Amino acid sequence: MEEDKVEVCIVAERELFEDNYIENIEKLGKVIFLRKNNYEKFLIKDNSKKIIVYDPDFAGWDFKDEILEKSSNILAVFLGTTDKSYINLELCKKCNIQVFNIPRYAGDSVAEYLVMYMFSCAKKIPLQIKNDNKQIFDDIFLQMQLKNKKVGIVGLGNIGSKIADICDGIGMKVCYWNRKIKQSDYEYISLKQLFKTCDVIFLCLQINDETKKIITDELLESMKQNTIFISCTGKQLFNYKMIEDKINNQELFGYAIEEPDIALDKYKGNVMVTSEYGWFTKEASKQRIQKWYTSIVTYLCNLYGYSTSKFIENIELKENKYLICNIRKAKTDDIPAIAKLYMDQNWFGEENSIQKMKSNYDENSENVLVLVAEYKGKIIGTATININKSLAFNCMQYLTFDYLVVKREYRRRKVGTQLMEAMYAIIEKENMESIWGVASYGRKQVGNFFKNVGLDDPVYGYRRIYIDESVVL
Repeated sequence: MEEDKVEVCIVAERELFEDNYIENIEKLGKVIFLRKNNYEKFLIKDNSKKIIVYDPDFAGWDFKDEILEKSSNILAVFLGTTDKSYINLELCKKCNIQVFNIPRYAGDSVAEYLVMYMFSCAKKIPLQIKNDNKQIFDDIFLQMQLKNKKVGIVGLGNIGSKIADICDGIGMKVCYWNRKIKQSDYEYISLKQLFKTCDVIFLCLQINDETKKIITDELLESMKQNTIFISCTGKQLFNYKMIEDKINNQELFGYAIEEPDIALDKYKGNVMVTSEYGWFTKEASKQRIQKWYTSIVTYLCNLYGYSTSKFIENIELKENKYLICNIRKAKTDDIPAIAKLYMDQNWFGEENSIQKMKSNYDENSENVLVLVAEYKGKIIGTATININKSLAFNCMQYLTFDYLVVKREYRRRKVGTQLMEAMYAIIEKENMESIWGVASYGRKQVGNFFKNVGLDDPVYGYRRIYIDESVVL
């Protein structure tokens, strides 16, 4: 059995992973830690079946195509980041290599960091530092009060939404532009109007070929002289030389950007520049490793057909008792356990309905999928997924889910979050357009859960219920 184990080639610092994490991975695969000066040669020459665990901060932000092309038997690559731009995804697809990232582990930390940029520019901290903190009361150091100022968020995604909430909390007037209008408490305005009227602008778009065409020179030129411009994604989405010229000519109030290894005094004027530390908090770092580890173990268990709980006993974090579950597709034999979960919610009433459920459930359906969360051999959570096809939005598929329930005594232990992460993995694999969660109006707890797991675009709808009197509700 030992020789049949998949190699787990870890290109990362050994100290990143707790001992019990490594011990559990070793139960499922042959763990090999590789050095950054020889990992490429090893991966190319090694012919064993393997997965690669890759940390770009350790090995470099350029995963070599040569590894993907010449190394045989790579099953999957597990990146230690949300960003996937440094690996050739098209080549991975061609070589039948799955790529996993770590989604949504640092949104709050990054949003706080970017808001720090806004405060730094508004209070002219860069100018104070470059002037050796000498106290001079003149127009150069005259600051901006942020309360009641208008802030525009370009891209109201996970991070953009969190920035909007913080700005709203300090009394700013929040508006946004997004490629798709969102059901939000904040005002949607055109991109042209946003650049022309806002006092602070946060650029929060993902980097891809489409977004590189959005921020035109015309938009940048339309900004007011007292605008603070903050880029959340480096220099790739706009004409940064134009912004620097505007700062040098005192045509902008301030400018902030993440740019590693650049001294503050490289820039003239009120420019806040730091290295890429936005994600680097104790809380986000911990969540990053937890999600990375869970993704690796779940993949290996699914590869062998094992239950995750069989290999992970009592891996519960001291602070929140995070249970690591085996998330899998439900079998017909799981129906009684699922029915029991429904009964606890008063979603299910008649014993003979179990037979109806069994006859209605198709394990091989491509459009309807029931997930279960299994812990120590017990079904403690479930969710029903529907894969929908649309004629709109280039005929892309989208996912809806409902009947997500976790057994009462296991709630607040990240079971629902793991069910959601499994759904996100399906969406990414199938390149779907969106995900929709269904809940009755007024269920505030459910709404908070949706928001916490990344469903940051609330939508509203109506229904009509046709009651079958033979069903006890």
